[in-house]
Amino acid sequence: MNNIGIVKKVLSSGRGPLPEYVKDTKVWIDYEVLVPKVDTTKEGFPEDQSQYKSVDNTKKQWPDGYGEPLELVIGRKFQLPVLETCVKSMHVNEICQFDIEMKQVASFPLVAKKLRDISRARVDPKYVHHEQHHCAGMGVPKTGYKELDDLIENPRDLRFRIHLLRLEQPDEYHADNWQLNPEQRQEKVKELKERANGLVREGKHSVAIDEYKEALTLLDQLMLMEKPGEPEWKELEAQTVPLYSNLALCYLALQSYREAGNAATEALKRDPTNEKALFRRAKARVQLYEFDEAEEDLSLFLEHYPNNEKLVLDERKKLSSLKSDKTANENNLFKKMVAK
Repeated sequence: MNNIGIVKKVLSSGRGPLPEYVKDTKVWIDYEVLVPKVDTTKEGFPEDQSQYKSVDNTKKQWPDGYGEPLELVIGRKFQLPVLETCVKSMHVNEICQFDIEMKQVASFPLVAKKLRDISRARVDPKYVHHEQHHCAGMGVPKTGYKELDDLIENPRDLRFRIHLLRLEQPDEYHADNWQLNPEQRQEKVKELKERANGLVREGKHSVAIDEYKEALTLLDQLMLMEKPGEPEWKELEAQTVPLYSNLALCYLALQSYREAGNAATEALKRDPTNEKALFRRAKARVQLYEFDEAEEDLSLFLEHYPNNEKLVLDERKKLSSLKSDKTANENNLFKKMVAK
């Protein structure tokens, strides 16, 4: 292939002619990402496979990979454009390795983090997937995955091994959420949110959680297609706030207080003084016996929403009662231990 900074080697030939890659061609790929253990700017990519460390693999479950083939739609602004470039040179069932210069794979760690978090949500139903935030002046962003953080701190040339498993043209499949235009995306998220809100009113909180999570997953996937910080990205991110806040409401109803607090925190990361999220996190923290943190939330809530003084008073009464009960139980336990 004639792309500067990318060297392709075919490891196993595919079948048929080179497919026509048009906008919305859908492909399924497995890939593995390898980091050379040597300085490739001086020594090049080594031939010895022992001189590489595997840092990501779609065949590995979370936390080591995506856990299933990646579905990629051509021409939909995937945040790792070089991956699409490589795939478009491949035949179906072909296996190739691509040695790629670091500037073309700079976004890889954050894209891999996003995909792993989506994978985690599949294997851990209680996990609340969230978007990583990074503010100016805070240093390099962190992914929570050591090998990806290492690549952010020390960018390297990378080797990708890609297996093109399957390909479908736009007229061969039913378009899914990835391919909806902006108006259709908004309508889909709105539909999921309204359906979930209706389920909440009916007291069906467990089912509502699934609907809210589907809407969040859709928004996360769409955010992968936009550049962080751009207006389109910010608009999508803003839509996650009420979804996270409503997730907190559902978890509170189910007495899943830790999950309620986590969901409310995700809303507050995006909107630090959100009224509903603040109060819902305070309620969760009261039940978790996190009394100091609950009081902080209640004070902040009252500061920004002084008309809700009665709500705060009632919650503080619960806090005080639980605190007294906890102290009494601890004293009784201590007396029993001393009496032995």
